[in-house]
Amino acid sequence: MNFKEWFELQETRFKGLKRLFDKEYPDLPKYVKNDLYNNRVAYTMRRLTNDDSDELAPTVSMTGGGSSGYSRTRNSDIPSDSASRIFGAAPFRNFNFDDKPVIINVSPLDFNENCLNIFLSRLFGFKPDNRIRNDDERSITQRKKISSGTNEEPIIVTIDGDKYNLLEGWHRTMASLVNDGNASIGAPEEQIILLKQGKPIDKQALAVWKKVPIKAFIGTPTQ
Repeated sequence: MNFKEWFELQETRFKGLKRLFDKEYPDLPKYVKNDLYNNRVAYTMRRLTNDDSDELAPTVSMTGGGSSGYSRTRNSDIPSDSASRIFGAAPFRNFNFDDKPVIINVSPLDFNENCLNIFLSRLFGFKPDNRIRNDDERSITQRKKISSGTNEEPIIVTIDGDKYNLLEGWHRTMASLVNDGNASIGAPEEQIILLKQGKPIDKQALAVWKKVPIKAFIGTPTQ
């Protein structure tokens, strides 16, 4: 198969996948649908159908346990290009999303344990992760947007008990929670200094972080 034939096959496959996704989730708000499809479903399909791919995750690693919901490997007995398998593993399955984003006032402790562990391991964006495409640049961009008041893009979360589970918007969420330069909200200055120095902070220290407003699409569990 030459490159042109291969490319046309891939285009056909992903157009079909998008149609299946739209059919599977007809009620998702347009923004939520596009963001989750591009960063979750399409990315997963590309990763699973190309064993030699060096493509990096767009936001956070989607393999293994936790909230990612994508744990397939190339050795699984179910075909790697099974759309139903990918849809069935989606962490936003069985959730209803608001039609419009709302403002939530949150601190790190308002997110579930898996999110907290990711926040802390990545030092809220101050520790670049080489598995994530342009991680450092994206964190810097979001911090600049926060400081200039131009960070208007919503995040996507689902309700997990009395906590939020973050699906999309990791860079802008971490930058918002820190809120460097605004002493009235976000992280205390002394902890921001530690983060900038690449030093970890304890989970207990998050108790003194002040809540920040973040625009979010919220998914609630279906009854």
